[in-house]
Amino acid sequence: MAAASRGFESSSYFNPSPTNAASSESRGNSASSFSRMPLYEDDALGHSPLCGEETPASPDSQWTSNSTSILAHQREQVGSASTIRASSTVSTVPHTAYTSRRSQTPFLRGDEGRHVICAVSEARGITPSVGVAFVNIATGEAILSQISDSQFYVKTLHKLNMLEPSHILMVPSACAPNPSSYLYYMIEQHVASAKIVPWHRKFWSESAGLEYISEYAFQGDAEAIQVAIQGNFFTTCAFSAVMKHLEVELSLNIVSHTLRIRYEPSDHTMMIDVSAIQSLELVQNLRNSRSKDSLYGLLNQTLTPMGARKLKSDILQPTTLVEDVLKWRYEAVAELTSSEDMFIGVRKAFGTHSVQLVIIPQRPSTEASEFALNQIIMIKAFLASVPNIYQALGPAQCHLLVKIRELCRPEMTQQVQDLISEAINADVTLMKSPLEMRNARMFAVKGFTIRRVTRT
Repeated sequence: MAAASRGFESSSYFNPSPTNAASSESRGNSASSFSRMPLYEDDALGHSPLCGEETPASPDSQWTSNSTSILAHQREQVGSASTIRASSTVSTVPHTAYTSRRSQTPFLRGDEGRHVICAVSEARGITPSVGVAFVNIATGEAILSQISDSQFYVKTLHKLNMLEPSHILMVPSACAPNPSSYLYYMIEQHVASAKIVPWHRKFWSESAGLEYISEYAFQGDAEAIQVAIQGNFFTTCAFSAVMKHLEVELSLNIVSHTLRIRYEPSDHTMMIDVSAIQSLELVQNLRNSRSKDSLYGLLNQTLTPMGARKLKSDILQPTTLVEDVLKWRYEAVAELTSSEDMFIGVRKAFGTHSVQLVIIPQRPSTEASEFALNQIIMIKAFLASVPNIYQALGPAQCHLLVKIRELCRPEMTQQVQDLISEAINADVTLMKSPLEMRNARMFAVKGFTIRRVTRT
């Protein structure tokens, strides 16, 4: 309040109106003594002058009456302006006009391109419940979570910093220029690398979210996800909002039953404080942000984007499930380290592995056709590498590796390979350079025969 009033007063006193300027010129030499008017701590509330500022002495009674009337008139104007400004800025939460968007967690900015869209839906209550939904466009994965958080939203902020969304969707009533919610303020302060986007409330629908799960989740996982998400109203609404954002704003159509959806509760995980992550240099070096001298940089020997994301997620939020998760991982690591041939074979099979989300363009065009053809070639290369993974994991004995081997059986992908081989040449492979990829597209599609129809 006081700072706002001082801003109005200084602009009014040192930039006088034309009427005041003419009055000062008519008074001649007396105007110079009036050029420095008293500044008040809060003129609108009638506070006393600031320390060190004194009202100039008046040479005669007429000058005193004139200056007093002018000062009263200006104080009246400043008081009304300050009162209007004060009434418009009073809010129960900090206003976003003076907040800084400079990153306070720069260590969480990955060097890979981020294509993660997030939606956040907040419940009202003593113990706030927050539903979040993340969709990674690059890897074709969706993560749903409902968090019972504290009044400072520590768990929600940790989840956002861990998954690094590029855009965060919120309901318009919680965003500026409306009175911002406290969750909006906390996200703006602590997740500064993301852009907060107000999204229409009509797109936050529970029924639409359940329909999206039924349509886009894997056929074997849809029912299990709906059972797991049952009762989590805000998470379902957030998933509906983020999927509608992909359709409307980004013009992305995902093929049915191709989105890997997971419900990931915040339970059974260990939370590490943000300051501890920075001090321990878990994912980024303190001196050089581009250096790989960190725990994540030393351990990151992954060959796929999803593997790198999983490693970072486990470093920032380690699991506490010993029997169901950690024990299986320890057995898999022990078997891979003891069998050198299997380890080399698995890494060699994953060397040509390519993962890409299949997107159907809404408007057919030349660019869309080229993009779709690139995706078909990528899928063809991926399907060709699956049997190699199956063969490399042949001698595996531990539960986790056996489960992965069963998912990579050749008969699981043979039907898709047959469909691709009907239209795509067998010798077409995925290329690295744009020129080679353009040549591959030119000769990718098999020739077809034009049949003549004779009318009688």
